[in-house]
Amino acid sequence: MQTEFIHKLTSIQQQKQSRIALLLTPMVEMMPVPVRRYDDPFLPFGKLVINATRDLVCAYIFDLASYLAIGAAGIVALERTLAYAIGDTITILHGPFATTAYTNVLEEQFLGFDAVTVTSSTLVPAYTQRPDRFAFVVQDYLNTGQQLVVDKAKPLVITGKDILYYSQKADFEVVLREQVKQLKEDHD
Repeated sequence: MQTEFIHKLTSIQQQKQSRIALLLTPMVEMMPVPVRRYDDPFLPFGKLVINATRDLVCAYIFDLASYLAIGAAGIVALERTLAYAIGDTITILHGPFATTAYTNVLEEQFLGFDAVTVTSSTLVPAYTQRPDRFAFVVQDYLNTGQQLVVDKAKPLVITGKDILYYSQKADFEVVLREQVKQLKEDHD
């Protein structure tokens, strides 16, 4: 039983009065225009998103494929964005992983995510060797409105591209924040 993870999640959910998990899928062509001017816009984009939503969401889900799409710079941005998000939120790496070969992504000396997504329940034991880690089984790509269920905690409600890229203008942070606030109210 992942008691430490469940305790951390329920504590964050209660503190923030939120079940919202924001799926970060950075895509340069969809980012706000002011962010696109950076040579490597993934980290500035991630920081903007986290600054605008940190008090409203209980988890950030990092889409590994989105970060891998730009190569080594994407992995560096993933590592730095994760470091920026760690603290008062749950961090989840969305692979989803289909083998047990990548359990080290949950170790602090690697990236140190709180949880991962996996493709089968048979993989869960390998990714949950520590009581402070968790593995969510997903059968398909994560979609807005989908819920990730955790025993003894409220399900996480996923939101992503539809809210993340609602505005591509300079008002991006304000619009994103309002969209997440509304979603949070809808799921209270």
